[in-house]
Amino acid sequence: ALNQFYHSDSIHAVSTPIISNKLMCREGYNRDFRTIRLAKPSELDYELGDALEIFPHNDPERVSEFLHNYSADFGEMTVVNLHSWGIDGEISLGALFTYVLDLFGKPSKHFMQQLATFETDEKERQEMIQTDFLTKAAKETGMTIADALVQFKHAQPPLPALLSMIPVIKPRAYSIASAPEALASQIELLVLIETWWCDEGMRYGMNCNMLRQAKEGEHIWCRVHAGSMEPPTPQNPVVCAGIGSGLAPHMAFLRDHVRAAEG
Repeated sequence: ALNQFYHSDSIHAVSTPIISNKLMCREGYNRDFRTIRLAKPSELDYELGDALEIFPHNDPERVSEFLHNYSADFGEMTVVNLHSWGIDGEISLGALFTYVLDLFGKPSKHFMQQLATFETDEKERQEMIQTDFLTKAAKETGMTIADALVQFKHAQPPLPALLSMIPVIKPRAYSIASAPEALASQIELLVLIETWWCDEGMRYGMNCNMLRQAKEGEHIWCRVHAGSMEPPTPQNPVVCAGIGSGLAPHMAFLRDHVRAAEG
């Protein structure tokens, strides 16, 4: 079922193994800046200036914990029959909430309004639809969709409605730092692991949390996205300016210049 999802017309992703995932900064530095190398199958052919879109997934343990806390009627092994998101057949809720649905994303006002229609406690329903509720929740706890569902347990939509309310996980794009003719069998990324803060502490985004823990040999789903930068030819002199992970496309251009100069 997951292969159907990733190979669907709207996604067309490829599973490829991680070759290396190395921290670039010194130990104890307050930023997590790393270089990640992936194997490059023919389906991931790219050009200078292109980006790689990575499809993140949720932590299976967090998904299992959510399902345990949310309802006694179903769990990660519960199987549903779907005909959406390119999936035509059976899939477990564990797989669905881990790989397809953005369970730990930030809830939107529209999501809270939908959830409120199922709320049986009028006091809680009014709290959910207050205009400043999400702003306060984001500042205090960094509320996720899962948090909202657990907090407002009286509002339990039927499972089909719940699945339709949660958005699908979107890919994250990273500029490719390698040059295709200089490194034919691999793709290299420069990734800054971003964090954000709420009153309860530091939080990671879904993709950054996945990439910072990714191990050699693990597979990730990804696809090439055409870049917007016009790559220079090897004959043109180049001056590059960038900071942090913004260096990635410039690294690709410079590596291509070195390759051309070395013949």
